Parts: sequence; structure tokens; C-alpha cells
Amino acid sequence: MVVEYGIKLIHRGKEISANACLTNKVLFNSITETLFRESFGEVWNKLKKPYEMIVKGQRVMIDKYAILTVVMGPKTFEAEFYITNALLTLFETKCEVIIGKKSLEANKIRIIEEE
Repeated sequence: MVVEYGIKLIHRGKEISANACLTNKVLFNSITETLFRESFGEVWNKLKKPYEMIVKGQRVMIDKYAILTVVMGPKTFEAEFYITNALLTLFETKCEVIIGKKSLEANKIRIIEEE
């Protein structure tokens, strides 16, 4: 299940608003390189070992990440975000920011499907 939700992201004192896709289908958090670069510049960290995954049959290597502060309604938390454009088409909706299962569970955020 994927739910779109308005959030704020903060990095190095700069704050942006974004629509995030909240999902239990993906373990980690992600932000597109395009949105990150436009919003915060090229101030990311490099992974010691690139993370390899298969997205819609294509091999993807992720080598950049950043620690961002996330504001979701009354909740504020820090989380690691992988930076890649490869996940943009992962869901039916265009997701520039993905909040994954690890962050949702760690911050006791539940997605409840409407009937």
C-alpha cells in the first residue's frame, strides 16, 4: 500500500515541503537526486559500498545518501535517505520522496487502508 502525505524535510538548516509516498513495500527512505540537488545542493554523503537493487527488472546502484529531518504532522525524526532518480517510477504515483517501512515502524506511524 502507498499513501501520499505532505511532509517537510530539513537539511543543513534549509526546509522544503514535499509530498511523500508512505509505504511498507520498500524498506528504506529515498529522495530523487533531482529534488535533493534543487533543494539542498550537492551536499550528500557517499556510501562506502554501493547498494545494489533491482527496480522493475533494471539493476540500480545507489551510492549517495543524506541524513534528513522529517516533519510529519506532530512527529519529527531524523532518517537516512538514499538519493536516486531510479525509484521515481516504482509506484503508480510519481514519488519524489519515499518514507519506507523502517522509518514508519521506528516512529510508530501506521498506514491504514480505507474501506
